[in-house]
Amino acid sequence: MTLGGHDGHEPPRAERRFYDALADQIVRLAIKENYASGAHLTELGLSEKLRVSRSPIRHALKRLADRGIVEARPNRGFFLTESAAGLMALHVAGRSRTVPELHDIILRDYANGDLPDTVAENSLTQRYGVSAGQLRSALQALSQFGILNRSQGKGWHFEPGLTTPEALEQSYRFRILIECGGLTDENFMLDRVAARRVRSEHDNFLADLEDGTADAFYAINAGFHLLLAECSGNIFIKRSVEIQNRLRRVHEFASFPTLPIARMQQSCAEHLAILDAVEEGDRDFAAVLMRRHLERAPRVRG
Repeated sequence: MTLGGHDGHEPPRAERRFYDALADQIVRLAIKENYASGAHLTELGLSEKLRVSRSPIRHALKRLADRGIVEARPNRGFFLTESAAGLMALHVAGRSRTVPELHDIILRDYANGDLPDTVAENSLTQRYGVSAGQLRSALQALSQFGILNRSQGKGWHFEPGLTTPEALEQSYRFRILIECGGLTDENFMLDRVAARRVRSEHDNFLADLEDGTADAFYAINAGFHLLLAECSGNIFIKRSVEIQNRLRRVHEFASFPTLPIARMQQSCAEHLAILDAVEEGDRDFAAVLMRRHLERAPRVRG
């Protein structure tokens, strides 16, 4: 089997299964040999113990980092976030959520009013049944997007006003400035392969609209806007859209149950019309359509 994934893209499904299985072997090894929290897991040492080359070991360690079981430290390597006893508890309980899964759960609970504005780490580990390392990785990820900030001690507080109608309106006005500007920028260059993929994702969602999920609706929306931001060739536009997508996740969770099917259908149709204009080379018209799309969005969501 040829092992890929070196270009930053998600490896094929068969390879992911291989890396996940190898990651589980690393966890079992740490339990068996009673590793302490903070233990340094080296690629060479693990490859010798598990009789696997270093490249797949590296992929497996990255997948464990995604689950918060190890911490990746720049220029130093990977370190366990749990003791062997802690790993055993997680392994037995099956608590192996990825960091993105965990911070989406936290966002959903906050959007639904199930979490207060200020939260403590120990209460969250108990609530979600995860390790301190897993939780901290998720909280730090949310902090990078400006959703959470650290309080004194081990407390965290959500950025004030994230769920207010005023914040939502301001978010969309900001997006109009950067996304329409990105479409008309002289450095814009459409990635046609990625555009075909995004179009296919929309078609698939529309074909099974009545069974659509909040995650699926968020994913195609976020993917569409991020595609055009990446095509702008401006790293600051791309980064801004990534942050706005994550902030919008809060509103997606709060509004999806009441969002009519007709509105989801309309949103997808608007995306595809914008793509049509871009593919036909009329980026000025695409920017006009994008502005209409973003101006309409906060009004129909509230």
